[in-house]
Amino acid sequence: MRLHGTLEQNANGLALVIHLESIADPSPSCLQDEKSPSVLSIIIHAPRGTAATSRRVIASDRSGDLRVYAAKNGTLISTMQLDKPQTSHSMAKTGNVLAIGTGPDVSFVHASRADKVLSNCMGIVDTNIVSLAYDALIPSFLFAGLDSGEVIVFNTKYRAP
Repeated sequence: MRLHGTLEQNANGLALVIHLESIADPSPSCLQDEKSPSVLSIIIHAPRGTAATSRRVIASDRSGDLRVYAAKNGTLISTMQLDKPQTSHSMAKTGNVLAIGTGPDVSFVHASRADKVLSNCMGIVDTNIVSLAYDALIPSFLFAGLDSGEVIVFNTKYRAP
């Protein structure tokens, strides 16, 4: 896939519209009824102290794929399959780690490589995570909003004995 954008006029002014363009045959997991699956979350990863050319656009979709693009030209850098399909628009980043809501659980992925799931936090059975946010003052605390109306917190630095 390749990104390209166009400026389009709308009622509020100009908008940059990003279009996806296939540059190779997508994997079978990317296709549902011969359409690309809808993007659920998108985030920009710009590591501190690096050149602007190292910025990444990270998109996740309903099929469970996580795709990393170069922000400069839209080149697809990598694709990985999450352990479970993502069920909501929930993705948060702190440092080099992405937290992604996958049903009731949270999967953690290295943001710049996105080559494997680093770890998981188990959530509450029969719920889905609908929102994620890291605490700005204590970044090891990850808050998760559930479709049941509850908010839970994960201490991502905690290691079970």
